[in-house]
Amino acid sequence: LDGSPGGYYIKKGDPEKYIIHLEGGGWCENEDDCLVRSKTDMGSSKNWKTGVIPTMDGGAHGMFNPDRALNPDFWNHTMVFVCYCDGASFAGNVSDPVPVLGGMLNFKGRTILDATIASLLKGGMKKAKNVIVKGGSAGGLAVYLHIDHIRDVIPKAIDVTGLADGGFFLDTPDWEGVSRFTPIYQYVSEMQNVQTDVGCEQYFTGGQAWMCFMAPYVSVFVSTDMYILNSFYDTWQLANILNLDCAGNISECQGAQKVVLQQQRGAMLTSIKAVLQMKG
Repeated sequence: LDGSPGGYYIKKGDPEKYIIHLEGGGWCENEDDCLVRSKTDMGSSKNWKTGVIPTMDGGAHGMFNPDRALNPDFWNHTMVFVCYCDGASFAGNVSDPVPVLGGMLNFKGRTILDATIASLLKGGMKKAKNVIVKGGSAGGLAVYLHIDHIRDVIPKAIDVTGLADGGFFLDTPDWEGVSRFTPIYQYVSEMQNVQTDVGCEQYFTGGQAWMCFMAPYVSVFVSTDMYILNSFYDTWQLANILNLDCAGNISECQGAQKVVLQQQRGAMLTSIKAVLQMKG
């Protein structure tokens, strides 16, 4: 966001097997929010540490765990952690810096993603046999948005698979019927001129273009093999989309809140079933 270069961490392992993790961390919701974010590690690379795979957001645990006993399937893969610094799930696509009160902003997430893949290919990934592209939360959304594009720029002989963890954010009102977060997605999509899945962008045009920035809509256009991992009762969605004050402990939800919880589960099931039906 501040114009400093994007980047990634890499831990070399089996040269034929790669895991690329797209970091999550929410979105900046407007220009003022992005300016604040640009002064942090989520919007600037100026203070990033060197030499280590980060320990948060899927870093040294889970699929990046080097312990063969705990991670028998992936312990020896070449591991790539792509740092998140554009505030729009690696989808920002504005060519020139944007002047705002108090500074300048750069919305170039897609350019950073493209440069990352190009750098990895040049550094040896073109010899790989298998590449897994995964991400959590905003990084999970990034998998839905970009996995087909990544598939297109990686040599066809390489098997590419996506894994979206927690990025299936629903287009639903809060528990009182107020649309809280969808307008934010709309604004971020327009502000950053987001670039997502080509098939989705060809279908949803004009005033509907923002829909391609949401997983329930863009996912039906994804043709690359991928896995969907998402809790029905995702704490972030319960707090920020449904605006439930019991999000941290759903056993404390009462009355209408319980009804909305079940409606949320039903809505997610319906959306995911639609994706599966589209895939046959």
